[in-house]
Amino acid sequence: MNLTQEDWSEIYNALASKHAALQAGEYGESDGDLNVEAWAAHLQQIMTKIGPDGEDAFREVASG
Repeated sequence: MNLTQEDWSEIYNALASKHAALQAGEYGESDGDLNVEAWAAHLQQIMTKIGPDGEDAFREVASG
């Protein structure tokens, strides 16, 4: 299965939405063991690797 640049962009957008919800306190509060700050930081790291237009991840996978 090969993901297109557009696929990677959609993944980025989904992660950005989840990240925004975590930062706004709209997600994750019901799980007492969840470290929301660590999860948000992890999502941000993944988003940085993908890039908002998906090009970074697409290039990385294509060259791999």
